[in-house]
Amino acid sequence: MKTRHGFALVELAALSVVASLVAALLLVFGAETRRAGRLGEDIGKLRSIGSLTCQYAADNADQFWTFSWRAGESHSQWPDLNNATNDGQAVANQMVDILRRRAGRMDISLFYLVTFHINYSHVPLLDYTGRVPDETFISAADEHRLKWSRDPHGFDQGLYHPAPPNVPGDPNAKRWPYSASFIVPTAFYDKSSVPNRVTPAGRHNLYYVPGAARLGAKLLSDVDFPAHKVFVSDSNARHFGTNQPYCTHDQSRLPLLFTDGGVPVKAARESNPGWQPNNPASPDPTLFQYEPTPWEPGGSGTIIGRFRWTRGFLDGRDFGGPEACTGQPGCP
Repeated sequence: MKTRHGFALVELAALSVVASLVAALLLVFGAETRRAGRLGEDIGKLRSIGSLTCQYAADNADQFWTFSWRAGESHSQWPDLNNATNDGQAVANQMVDILRRRAGRMDISLFYLVTFHINYSHVPLLDYTGRVPDETFISAADEHRLKWSRDPHGFDQGLYHPAPPNVPGDPNAKRWPYSASFIVPTAFYDKSSVPNRVTPAGRHNLYYVPGAARLGAKLLSDVDFPAHKVFVSDSNARHFGTNQPYCTHDQSRLPLLFTDGGVPVKAARESNPGWQPNNPASPDPTLFQYEPTPWEPGGSGTIIGRFRWTRGFLDGRDFGGPEACTGQPGCP
């Protein structure tokens, strides 16, 4: 009798199928492990922001962190950043002052026509910690913004794509490496009354800021329902599924930092719909279009404001009960 060596074709085919299944399982398991790791990292970052918020408030008369410079004031060692003619330019000058002192960006002259309270309200907190740039406010799943933050000068040289337009000689473009994935509702810094409150200008990344808007830090003690009021959220739901929709989309599920420091994972559809800040008597929420730029994930569509535009601002409630607020026109 002869001893058979090797495998028959049927056996080889079976081994190939098994190997393919094992590889697919390892791929899925690895992706799930990475997803869980990024989610855990983001939850840790949000908890760190909550802890820093308490420290900052303790050192600053119970205030939330945000920009504070006003027109006509002199706070900088650089003369070109003092005596701004309006509050908007004063805040832009404060941003430049922080980047010069903390990030060594002496190449940045002045910013113009940018409302830094909206997407850069965290920068004064980074000034407080002394870390600029800092990835604490960038999601572990926001690969583009992480690259910009780690190499601001490379961003200035156009090394990263996709990225916002970087027009040579435009100082405004140099702000992007210091931007955040994690965003703060305007309720925490908009101190304006009707009709001068900040509202979306049709799209998720465009805002209407009236000339009479009054922006600045509010107090922790102003929040009526700390365990029910969202303080910081990612701009997109990055950890569940592949679409990564905008944070208040009905399909979104994401970790949220509440004002009491808790960081649960919540489905956006479970939150209250919110209001229209300049039309508080209306029962309808704020609506706007999410139209992602090339560096933003998710698909386009009409979005409900939800915890980005809480009814009653800091008097309201986002989760865990009906909307409630006091001292505001149109509140239930």
